[in-house]
Formats: sequence, C-alpha cells, structure tokens
Amino acid sequence: MKQNRQSLILRRYFGDSDSDFRKEGKGMYLTGGFQYTFMKYVLYDVFQFFDSNPVFLNRIGLGLSLSYSTYEFPLGLGYRYSNKEWLFETSLSGIFWTGHFRDFHYQRSLNFIGDLSGFGIDFNLGVGRIFGNYLTFLKLNEHRLFGDGHFSTKGGLNNNDILSQYLGHYKNYMNLKEWNVELSLTGFLY
Repeated sequence: MKQNRQSLILRRYFGDSDSDFRKEGKGMYLTGGFQYTFMKYVLYDVFQFFDSNPVFLNRIGLGLSLSYSTYEFPLGLGYRYSNKEWLFETSLSGIFWTGHFRDFHYQRSLNFIGDLSGFGIDFNLGVGRIFGNYLTFLKLNEHRLFGDGHFSTKGGLNNNDILSQYLGHYKNYMNLKEWNVELSLTGFLY
C-alpha cells in the first residue's frame, strides 16, 4: 500500500478558546480547508473467476491494483477545552469531494478508469495531557466518503473486454471508510 496525503486545514476560534493548548479556555471553532489524497493498493494471491471454456477459478498471483486520488473540501465545527493540565477537542465536518480512480486487472490486462464526486463526513475526538511545554495527545478520526460517477474500460485480452471499450461509460458508486488513531508528543521551546 502506498499513501500520499497533503492538507491545509484552518481554524477560527470563538469564545475564550485558543490555538495554544497551554492557555486555559473553552469554546467552539470553525474548521475548513483542502485535502489531497493519493492511495494505491496492490493485491497478491487473488482468487478470480472467468466465465470461459473451460471455467477458470484459481489463484492468479499478482492480481489487482487499485489507485485513487481525491480532492476534498471539508467545512465544520469543533469544540476545544483546556484547563492548563488536560486538553479535550472534538470536531465534525461535512466534506464535498471529487476524485479519479484506476483499477488494473493484471491477468486480463484490463483497466477500469473513472471519475467520482460526492459528499462525506469527518469526525475527530482527541484528549491530551499537558506537561509544562509538552503535550501528549491521542486522537481518533473517522473519515467517510460517499460518491458516484462513471468509468470506462481500456485494454483487455478477450473479445468482450475489448468490445467493452466502445460501449461508453458505466455507472459506479464508491464508499470509502477510514479510521485513524494518532498518538503525538508536541513540545514548545518557549
């Protein structure tokens, strides 16, 4: 698996909440920004079925690779509480996203290439302990994307695969679900 992710997320704090976790305060914040993600999976030891004569059902070794990229625009609300010893924060964001994918079947030499867009949610829950200028922080993140779009085929070895290239676009749906746990230690020099 390969993953590449860049993001620019901005926050605007309200009330007496502050971006400096060492300052006591609590309040809501507005969060939003942009995130780009590229993921690639390569699946080995795949079972595959071909409706051929004779029928093929067997392991195919290096079988499939799936890569996708998404452009996401989250916007949401969060809450932060800090008492100079403990830090708690949570946020919920709605996401508009668009993306592109490529699903390559090695044995069939067939690509499924498509575009998607849709909506999603991003939920964060974190707790931290403050020690002077250091913060230990544990964060749980759930990231869901729901979308639909279209794909077309390219390549192929048999007649049906090759003819499918000329039949236009096919409708498809994608549901991506990620859970992340982050453990961090942050320190300040001042």
